[in-house]
Amino acid sequence: MIVRPLLLLTWLFFGLTEAAYSQPQASDYASYEHLIVDGRAWLSQKRFDEARTCFEKYAQKFGNDPLSYFLLGTLADESGDFVKAVPLYAKSLAIAKSRVLDSEELRINLGNSLLKLNYYDEAIFDYKRAIEINDKSQLAHLNLSKALLLKGRYSEALSELNRCTELGLEAPDLPLLRALALKNSGSAKEGKKEAARFLERYDGKNPQLKKIVLDLF
Repeated sequence: MIVRPLLLLTWLFFGLTEAAYSQPQASDYASYEHLIVDGRAWLSQKRFDEARTCFEKYAQKFGNDPLSYFLLGTLADESGDFVKAVPLYAKSLAIAKSRVLDSEELRINLGNSLLKLNYYDEAIFDYKRAIEINDKSQLAHLNLSKALLLKGRYSEALSELNRCTELGLEAPDLPLLRALALKNSGSAKEGKKEAARFLERYDGKNPQLKKIVLDLF
């Protein structure tokens, strides 16, 4: 059986942890902070309508706050509306940049949404921007490696994965990503070793994933 690496990468990508964006601490926001707290609580429960009500009320009061559009973008993202999430993240970013508040976390989330929509080049740009802001961001380097793998830029992806290791990242899918990069850059033997490392640590909760790995390597 031949398994395309894209299938495996897609599965891995949707396991990404979304970054959070810090809210402003201005004193006049105090009476509206509960909308953020309540909205995020509803969002964690997948109660999207209730979360939307909270976030929209906050946005009505603080329309020039980048957090308003970030929250609405996160809502769209987590409810599966990636097309809607992108312009909301972009608007949040535009406001943040105008205040010299360009954010590592926002760039990562925007990159994640773009990657889910198959805008690989644009996602790579935002991950690289996140790294420019904070070169020690494990998540930015990890997500960039996945985008580069999807683009077929295996040597660059391997460099990013090595950087993740240097930064002390211990993500469970790291050996598998490294295996894909090695296999497709001409080091199949080393790639197989990395795949074996992944399977040694694998918890067995997704038999389909194990089968994909075995078929691929």
